[in-house]
Amino acid sequence: MFLSITALTSFAQQQFEIHGKIDLLSQSKNVRLSGYDPAPIRPDGSFEIKGDITQPGIALIMTDSSGASAIWLAPGEYTIHCKEITMPDIKQVLFRTPVVKGPADAELYNDFETKQYSAFGTAGQNAQDPAIRALRKERAVQYMDSIFKITNSSPVLPDMIRFVEFPGGDETTKLFIQKLTPELRNSYDITIIEDGFSRKEKIKKEKVFENFTLPDMADSNFSLASLSGKKAILIDFWSSDCGPCRMNHPKLKEWYAKYAASGLQIISISIDDNKAAWLKAIHDDGIGNWINVCAPNGFKASLMQDYYIPFIPFGFLLDENRNIVNDEDSWVTEKEISALLDARH
Repeated sequence: MFLSITALTSFAQQQFEIHGKIDLLSQSKNVRLSGYDPAPIRPDGSFEIKGDITQPGIALIMTDSSGASAIWLAPGEYTIHCKEITMPDIKQVLFRTPVVKGPADAELYNDFETKQYSAFGTAGQNAQDPAIRALRKERAVQYMDSIFKITNSSPVLPDMIRFVEFPGGDETTKLFIQKLTPELRNSYDITIIEDGFSRKEKIKKEKVFENFTLPDMADSNFSLASLSGKKAILIDFWSSDCGPCRMNHPKLKEWYAKYAASGLQIISISIDDNKAAWLKAIHDDGIGNWINVCAPNGFKASLMQDYYIPFIPFGFLLDENRNIVNDEDSWVTEKEISALLDARH
């Protein structure tokens, strides 16, 4: 799940205060809220987090040992009950917040998160099963319809719409967007969704990834059209200062080692403006074995604009004819790579 943190603007700082209690499974000593100091967990499981906030938005909350959950952080006083849990087939301890009492938007968002974690009543079932997908869509749509009967101006709504986009489908998502206030329709989360619509339309119309020519590590020009004899081409957009991008590199190295001999090529396209930082990141992460090129100008780079890419890391998977295989997601899976290579045998 991709979580966007609302951009900070020139709002006056206000305070929030969280009074919490946690049920632990691990030996964690702290509850951690993104952007703030760790909160020590007392012997009775209680903890407190206080701080200033400039702009309401999503914050990640976790323990020393758990994965992260999300809460809506706004000025005001909170009382929360949280817990560490485990789930079948998931090795990591998870973090959940069954009870959040506080600002109205935070309570609304937590109710949605609770429904989302249970996949609107289909947790533990095959999400690719058509019947399960239909059930998820029905329950997600019913839930959002019930919320819109109450409000169309809560700042949590754009993020909620992003998360019901998959089960809800494009047309239903577009209807939800139209129900929002004009201000919310211009929000970052809605921009990401609408960029996705534009990208799908472009891929449906053109299918073939556009040819590009960009400088490589040695300042020679590399052209996508010059690449031949590859059954699967993974295009990876990243930058040296993008933490999640760098965290992807071990996985890419694993895939390249496993599938290069079968016809996989990786093309990493950095949007760095600083060549030295780009080259250092390639060296430090050990990703110089495949093609590395640079498209400076960050998110204003022409390829970023042409394919409506609102965030990184972002990936495309192409077949041997440069046809785009993955038009639904922002990243590529090993299963997609393996299936494409198997289909070409």
